[in-house]
Amino acid sequence: LDSPVSDTSQEMLNSSPVQHNSSPTEWQPPLNLTGVSIEEVSRCLKFIGLPDDIVSLFVSEKIDGNLFLQLTEEILSEDFKLSKLQVKKLLQFINGWRPKI
Repeated sequence: LDSPVSDTSQEMLNSSPVQHNSSPTEWQPPLNLTGVSIEEVSRCLKFIGLPDDIVSLFVSEKIDGNLFLQLTEEILSEDFKLSKLQVKKLLQFINGWRPKI
């Protein structure tokens, strides 16, 4: 695909963190989870591959970003009955991990 783009413009495109080929449906979770809504938390949970029943549980418990950040391993495993892997993924997500897709 030959396009009349100057070298300077091309460098700007290449250095931009925005993915120009991504569609608007490719949602990315926010890096800072403070203040995110219950709906955004549920999108985050789906993004890291948690099943719908767990996502629904977080919604029914009204877990927003601020509360999400306060969840402990004990709460996740005992109250939410999550597997060890699910607990690990959630805690890593809270600490900034994002799956590379």
